[in-house]
Parts: sequence; C-alpha cells; structure tokens
Amino acid sequence: MDFGAGASTRGSKLLPATARGYSEPLVPFHLKLFKGNHQAIEERMAIYNSAPHLCHSVPVVMPLYDWRKALSVWFYFKTHWYVFSKLSLNETYWLSSVKTQELLPLLRKDKLVGSVVFHEATIDDIRMNVALALTAARYGVVIANHVGCYRFLKDKAGRLRGVVLHNTLTGEKWPVRAKCVINATGQSADFLRQADNQACNAIGNPVVSTYMVLPWHFGNKTTAILTTSDDETRIAMPYQGQCLVSGSHKKLDFTYTGKPTHEAVSKLLREWNEQLDMHTVSARLNEVLSTWTSVVSVQESATGREKPVVEVSQSGMVSCTGGAWTWYRLLAERVVDTALANCEELQPSLPCSTKTIKLEGAANWSPALYVKLLQKYRLEADVAKHLVDYYGDQAQLLARMAANSRKSTRSVNPGNRLLPRLSFIEAEVRHAVRQEYACTAVDVLARRLGVTYADAYAAECMLPRVLDIMAAELGWTPAERERQMQQATHFLEEDMGLDLCRPHRHAPELRLDPNEFARLVRLFQYLDQAQNGAVSLRRLRPHILKEQFRHESWLRVMSRRIVDIAIAPDSEAYLHNDYYVPPLYRPSVDSGSTRGTEAFTEKVEALSKALQLNQQTLSEILDEMESATSGSMELGDFLLFMNNLKVCLHAQLRASKKDPNIPELVELRGSDVYTSLPNAPKVYTM
Repeated sequence: MDFGAGASTRGSKLLPATARGYSEPLVPFHLKLFKGNHQAIEERMAIYNSAPHLCHSVPVVMPLYDWRKALSVWFYFKTHWYVFSKLSLNETYWLSSVKTQELLPLLRKDKLVGSVVFHEATIDDIRMNVALALTAARYGVVIANHVGCYRFLKDKAGRLRGVVLHNTLTGEKWPVRAKCVINATGQSADFLRQADNQACNAIGNPVVSTYMVLPWHFGNKTTAILTTSDDETRIAMPYQGQCLVSGSHKKLDFTYTGKPTHEAVSKLLREWNEQLDMHTVSARLNEVLSTWTSVVSVQESATGREKPVVEVSQSGMVSCTGGAWTWYRLLAERVVDTALANCEELQPSLPCSTKTIKLEGAANWSPALYVKLLQKYRLEADVAKHLVDYYGDQAQLLARMAANSRKSTRSVNPGNRLLPRLSFIEAEVRHAVRQEYACTAVDVLARRLGVTYADAYAAECMLPRVLDIMAAELGWTPAERERQMQQATHFLEEDMGLDLCRPHRHAPELRLDPNEFARLVRLFQYLDQAQNGAVSLRRLRPHILKEQFRHESWLRVMSRRIVDIAIAPDSEAYLHNDYYVPPLYRPSVDSGSTRGTEAFTEKVEALSKALQLNQQTLSEILDEMESATSGSMELGDFLLFMNNLKVCLHAQLRASKKDPNIPELVELRGSDVYTSLPNAPKVYTM
C-alpha cells in the first residue's frame, strides 16, 4: 500500500470545526459539544500553521427553508462565532433569499427564506499525506511505502517484539525488531488486532462513505454548500475546479467490494438533485467525473460525533482508530504518549513539538511565491499557481526542472502539460518518482497529483504520457509498462467509478478522425450564435450536404487506441461553458440512445447499401428530419449523424469499387481528440 492509499485521501477534503457535531434538534449550549469544537478549532489552527499552502478557508452556505429552523441555526452559528471569534476564520453572517439565489442560481428556490454563511477550512489531504511522510524522513524517520505486515514476532512471554514485513511489489520479506509496535492502519486496525489476539472485540464500527465529483456549476467555484434532511448531512465542496459532493454513509457489510455501487451513487445524485432547482437542471450519472468510496472505523460518543480510540493490547501493541484530519496531530500525540507510558524501554528525548513543526513545502512559502515563479521561470500563471499550491516552496524545484526540460525557457510549452486544459506538467511526474517515493502509475495519478479524484476521465487521458515518463525514469520493460497500464486502468474503472459512469455497452462508436471531430465541433459552435446548444437544421443543411464531398478527408485512419468516445443525449446545457462541455460522450445507463437521428440513420444506411446515397436523397432525408423533429439539432445528435453519414458514404464507396484500396475505418479514440483541439479549450473530450 502507498502513502494515503486508504481513507486518508478519500474524504470530504474538509476540516470541520464550526459545524462539527451539529444535529437536530439543536442544543445551542451543549458544553461537551462546544468543548470538542474548541479542541477542533485549535487543531485546525495548528494545521494552518504547519502547512498553510495546503489548508485554506472556505465559506459554507447553509440554505434554509423554514423560519423556525433558520432562527435556531442562525443562533447556533452566531453564538459559536462569538465564543470562538479569536480562533475563527471569518465572521458568520446571514444571506437573504435573493442574495442566496444570486450566489447559487441552481439552488432550489421554493420556500427559500435565506441562508447562514459560516467558514470552515479545506485541506488537500493527498498532498498533506505526502508532506507528512517527507517531513518525517527529513527528521530521520525511516519511511517505506508498498510494505505490509506479514506476521508478528513475539517473545516467550507473549510480548510483541517486532514484525515481519513484506514488499508488496517484489514479494521480499524481512524481520524488523521493535520495542513497541503501533497499529495505525485505519480500516485494517481490527484485522491486525485479531491477528495479535483472536479473542479481542472490534473497537470500531466500519462505515462506508460514498463521494462523487460533478462539474463545478452544480455547486460553486469558491463556496461550499451544506444541506441537511432526513438526519443526513450533505456538503458540496469546491475541489480542483469541480464540485465534490459527499453525504452517503452506511454500515459496512459483507456485500462491500471496495468500489462505488450504482445504488449508492444514484442515491447521492438523487439527494443532491433534490437540493437543486429541478426545473432548471439536474445532475445525471454520465456527468459524474469521478466517484469513490472510503471505509472508516468510528466509535460514536454521547454527543453523536466520532470518537478516536487508543487501545493497548496484552502483547503491548498500541492501536488507534477513528481518526480524522481535524484530529490527526492530537491523536498522534496521544498514541505516542500511550506508547511511552506502556513501554519502559522507551524514553522521550524531547517534548512533543508537532504543533510548531513546518511541514515539507511550508518553511519559505508565501501567498505571493507564484509571482516569483512567473518572473524567474516565465511560467504560465495557472501552472505557477498550481505548483505553489501543491508543493509550497518546493515549487521552485519543479519550475527549474520544467525550465531545463524544454527547448525554450521563455514560457511553458504546451507539450510540457500532461493535458492541455489542466495545469499538471511532466516535471511533476519526474519529481514524484525521484523525491516522493512514487512506484506505480496509480501512485502518481491518485496519490501525488490527485487528478483521479477530481476527474477520472482526465487521469485516463494522462495515463499513457505518465507511463512513458515513469518508464524512462525507472527503466521499465515494455511488459512492465503494459502491466502498469492494466493496473491503472483497473483502478480507474473499479475504484474511481469509470465503469459505473461510462458504460461501454451503451456508447456508440465514432469513426471521425481527430481533425474531423475538431472541425465539426467548431462548425457547430460557430453556427450556434444563440449559444443555446442547438442549431436549426435549416442552417446545418448546406454544411451537411457539403460534407458528402469531403469524404476523402474522412478516410484517414487512426492507429492510436485509447478511450472510447460516446455521445450524450443532452449536451446543450453546458456546451458554451469555459470549463466543461459534458462528456459528449457518455450517455447515462437509463437515457437510451441519442434521440432524433435513429430512424433517419437507418434510411441513410439503406440508401448506401443500394448505392443511392447522393445529394438529392440526402436532402430528402433532411427534409423529413426537419418536419419530424423540432427543427433543430443538438451537438450530440449532429456529431453522431455526421459520423453515421461518413460510415455510410465510406461503405458505399467501397461497395461501388471505385477505389478498392480504401482501408477499413478505425474507431476514434479519446485523448487524440483533445490533443487535436489546442485552440478550442471549450471542448472537453476524454
């Protein structure tokens, strides 16, 4: 297992303190609750001080639809702010219903009375994991990833004296002697406890949480949204330019396979859609960019919040469960104190100093550091900001590496980006391998860059280039590279939900080459002057007829094979958004095929088989389409129709034997499409 391969990188990316323990009915002055909140706020400030580049304040909007509840919630959060104002991130305030709708236009408006806005902190848990490991190594700790516990070593008295470790990549095993063994393995803690003592009882209740990432317009770029109903709390967080939705929890049972289920994701989608104005928009399964599950072992306290547990077994093993990012430092301090108290052989040399230690990247970080990168290394602004946010003061190392790896140091060459529309650069992959213990492609994409959690489709497109770089760095053979490709693809499909959100069985094949695809999309965008995602057939007619004479350019054959492209039935809603055009690409399971073109496609096929597909017969089909439909065509319909027209013309040309050397068409594959659109950032293809 890699650093952070468990639940520590699969959470809500939130450090809850203000809303921690909030529940209904509300008890404003619950002393234990406020005491716990005070500890949480203090720990949050410690995280802020230790890694300021990875922890940020975020306003949280809580929309309210009942005046009585609004008053009690307002009283709770305002009281909380007054009590902890010196440690609070910002003031709590009230937003009217009008202001709330301006801030969150897609929010459900029926009976909305307003919203309470308070402030919490977000954390980049992926980079935080790496920073903790590197900081420990800097202080002399021996760290290792992809290492598991094979068996325990005990003395004659039954005391634990070490473990036999094994390398999960090579299978190598070796013993490690220890004065004290600490079991901080998250969801596997009870498994190791029972391996140590079969008679022990579980100290936690495993809970499965499901998360999904939607395009940012289903939430807000800079503001989180907190909603409560049916005793469940849901929160939508801004995360890497997208919207991370969490809130589906259930107890772990024997049916759990480690991957998100259709039932859980659909439930989360349904619950989130209930918070949106359904007359305006609703999120669909094919619009989910990534989804995953995490398992945490929790123990509920009297106030209804998670309670960390530290236990010492008869053999002397110290186990801890129920930790969260808010409490990670305090829990670690408690665990070490417990180990010192129960092991006479251990003597502390210094008092605990973790409150004041700066983590890797924080020592010389400042909010304006990215400006220095802009000036010194001539980076593009988004790349410089991304590097500073991810790596802190270590961003200069990556900027220098990127500058040395390209021909010109005047600006970042787009070829240095792993994907044209994102800020990740190739230097980050090399840095992950050389400095951050990355051993596999999944290590890099999921637990160094974190792109799999924000957009699994983007990670899929990055994968070939990441593999090329890692193969050069680590000396992989072609067979090892292929094995890594299969392993990463399996991770994306199973753990990140690609198989769930992109069912290949329902995806029509495209046989447009990348240049043709790009040209048709640009043509559609040019004709869509109203920018409503649909173009009238009257305007499209001359261009469709003209395409009949362009079939020579359609016969270029693609040889690269990456991701299938499918067509979504409703692509009009976000076509002209600067950040996202819905996967043209991925129809939801229950949406059926693209509407409006099936019957006419069959007629085109019949004409091509009869060698009668020409400008006149095609014009007649367009007349029928115009009278039988709304008179307009969406982008998905247009691309699929043009694709089918190309296939039929190609088949007719081969059947007529005018050119027997024409090759078979090859299915278009995904990342080639995007790389063919350097000047069309509005088109998001995977």
